Amino acid sequence: MGKIGEIIYGRFKPPITVNQVFSLCSKFDIDVEFTIEAGSHHGTDTVFFLENKNINRIFCFEPNPNSRKIFTQNLKTFPTDKYILFDFGLSDREEAGFLFSPTIDLGSESVSSAGNSSLIRTWGKSNGSGHLIQLRTLDNLFKELRLDSLIPKERKGILWLDVEGSALKALHGMQKTLKHISIAKIELEYGKQPGQWEKKTIFQVIFFMAKKGFVPYSGYLHPVTRGDMFFIHTHNSNFYILIHSLGYFLFASFFYGFAYPLKRILFKRKRGQKKI
Repeated sequence: MGKIGEIIYGRFKPPITVNQVFSLCSKFDIDVEFTIEAGSHHGTDTVFFLENKNINRIFCFEPNPNSRKIFTQNLKTFPTDKYILFDFGLSDREEAGFLFSPTIDLGSESVSSAGNSSLIRTWGKSNGSGHLIQLRTLDNLFKELRLDSLIPKERKGILWLDVEGSALKALHGMQKTLKHISIAKIELEYGKQPGQWEKKTIFQVIFFMAKKGFVPYSGYLHPVTRGDMFFIHTHNSNFYILIHSLGYFLFASFFYGFAYPLKRILFKRKRGQKKI
């Protein structure tokens, strides 16, 4: 179904890259100066942000110690005055958390030693191994460390959120900071959240961002595993962006509200017939 969505609707594309984000910024004349990168992992995307001359500061968050080691190695040639690496996980409250490592292969460099992990135990069928970490809200952290002084008061920020299934909690903990954000790329790991069906998580994120003034412009939505969604704040929007976003939203509503439920019913019926 994910591939069908890509074929019949060009806005459903493979995961969004940093270069694509900067291309859209250029296309719509959106000025950006800093990045909040939650889930920095090995620093692959961080390098692309650092190579863009418009970005003056990157706030990186990576709670997995294995990932941080690789991150530090990958960024050793870059000046440290342009980025800050925090070892906190982002959430909607201040508390201790546990980062679960996967026991199944999730793709290239996905073994636990490489740093793939999630706050959700069922993610990657974890056997319970992992790391004890500290969870912070981004709003409290920025206030406590007075990081607001390092970012413009205008909306000139990029939010790059990839926290393996905990996007909603992280977003709820950064509601004040979102006032500084112009565009956001949010990765959804909805297929790995127990008790949540795909469309529920997708539309929870869409409606949350809408309350904060963001419209979903494009993204890749797959009915089984995950999706990338790209949001633009209405402050930077024009008529074309709003029409484009409406088309994207309507198709997502149809795809997850009708087409995918129909598929689930049909496949369930076939499985039931095989058991007889």
